[in-house]
Amino acid sequence: MSQQMNLGNHTAALDEKTGVLTLYDMGQRMRLSANETYNLLVWLNDNYRDALSTLAQSQQGQRSNQRFGIDAEDTSARAREDWSNDE
Repeated sequence: MSQQMNLGNHTAALDEKTGVLTLYDMGQRMRLSANETYNLLVWLNDNYRDALSTLAQSQQGQRSNQRFGIDAEDTSARAREDWSNDE
C-alpha cells in the first residue's frame, strides 16, 4: 500500500511494502530506495531536528488558516498517474 501526502509544491508517496519514497514535482520525480529514505531521515533527525521542529511549528499555525485544495493543482491525481505508469 502506498501512502501519499501533498507537501504544497510537491507530493510524496511512500510504498509501505518496499520502503521506496517518491517525490513528485512539475512532471519530474525522484525515487529513493528504502535504504536511501532511512539514511535521509536519520541525517535530518541527527543534524536538523531543532530547525525542523521550529519550521513545523511555524507552518502548523499557517496551515490552520488555509483552505486546502482551492488553488492547488491536483498533484495527487498526477502522482497516482505517474505511479501507475511505473507498474
